[in-house]
Amino acid sequence: MEEQLRRRILVVDSEEHAADLVRNLLAQAGFDVTTSTDCAAVPHLLQSSEFDVVFLDETLAGQLLDSIQFAVRKAAHKPQVIILQSGMSVPRGMASSSLPVDGIVNKRRACDILAVAGDAVTKAPAVLKKA
Repeated sequence: MEEQLRRRILVVDSEEHAADLVRNLLAQAGFDVTTSTDCAAVPHLLQSSEFDVVFLDETLAGQLLDSIQFAVRKAAHKPQVIILQSGMSVPRGMASSSLPVDGIVNKRRACDILAVAGDAVTKAPAVLKKA
């Protein structure tokens, strides 16, 4: 029964150690977390698993937002997409993408990541919305 209550999160980051840090933080809070550093695998992961949230590193946003949009449209379960930023700049590719990003969070602030993950899986608005 407890396993059914766990929320599934996909963390996509080109740097394995960064993805592992976010995974460990979320796993300690009780989330079921999958990580990927392979951009090509992300659409397949979205098709084969039901994720509640996708945390996407800002450096991959330009490469992946369009393929994620396509995969999300085809998926039975629609995850929220949250951009992980290192700073306060607008992620490259975000403005030109047609994917509605559900939120942006600074990946160096653990409390913000946990708050956004909790809000996203309960379908409440994300703490830090895009401007």
